[in-house]
Amino acid sequence: MIITKIMQNSKEEVQNLITQKAPSNQNRLSEAMIKIADSQRNSSIIQFNQIINEYKEILNTDLLIRNHIDKLYNTLLESNITKILSVYERVELD
Repeated sequence: MIITKIMQNSKEEVQNLITQKAPSNQNRLSEAMIKIADSQRNSSIIQFNQIINEYKEILNTDLLIRNHIDKLYNTLLESNITKILSVYERVELD
């Protein structure tokens, strides 16, 4: 559910869900999710990659989380490419 809220760009809801439902032994995962939500809100691929590298051991252990992280990365990449290309009236592809 937290990943879904991150993908919907609802950072406030992410923090509320984490504080209400996350068990105390999942603090690093909760911390990673909050940081991922921040990077998504900021549309920062660099920040996103740094977080993924920092929390690699936690995020790669769960296949479901890993798949959502990959989808989130693709969405973030697509939105950044769209922003870059939107300023051009025409784009020529070879």
